[in-house]
Order: sequence, then structure tokens, then C-alpha cells
Amino acid sequence: MELAGQAPYARRMPEPTTPPVKRKPSSRSMTPEKSETLKKLRASVGQLSTTTLRQLEKSLPWYSRLSSDERSALGMVAQNGIAAFVTWYERPSSPSWILTDVFGTAPPS
Repeated sequence: MELAGQAPYARRMPEPTTPPVKRKPSSRSMTPEKSETLKKLRASVGQLSTTTLRQLEKSLPWYSRLSSDERSALGMVAQNGIAAFVTWYERPSSPSWILTDVFGTAPPS
């Protein structure tokens, strides 16, 4: 499509002369130890979440004064944080959107 009469920045760019470079699969494969740890982490997410909530009840006096909806929202934030950690452990180069995943469930203040 020719954009005659338009400013130079609106012209169509020429097609590349070389084919795009295909990415090679990562040469860093997961070690057996890391794979086993990841498997254990995934299997423990529920227990980690439960333990986290119990620790909140024990160590934070104000936690028990929250409404059930507020405690539930904090529980979701904790669960998402644990899940995000597992994702990061599996792929340490994961982008920073993980923070959005963790705190996206938090209720507005």
C-alpha cells in the first residue's frame, strides 16, 4: 500500500532482506534437583497457603478483627504470592507482571 502525499515517516518500511532469526531452545535445562524441588513446591502450595494464614492469625493481633471478606482477600493475596514464587522459581526470568498477579486480587483501599 503506497501512502503518496504523506510525511516520510508514514511510508511503508521495506521488507527485510534476510529471514528472521529463529531462537534456539534454551540450552539451560532444569537440573534434576531443581525439577524435584519444583515438583515439591507445586504439591505444597495448599499447605503453604494454610500455614501462612495460620501464622497471620498468630502473629498479627489485628488480623482476627478483620471481616471474613477482608481475611479472604488477604488469603487470596497470600495464595497468589506463593503461586507467583513457584512460577518465578520455575522461570527466574519471568517478567515483573508477577506483582500484578499477586496484588491484583487485593481489594481497593
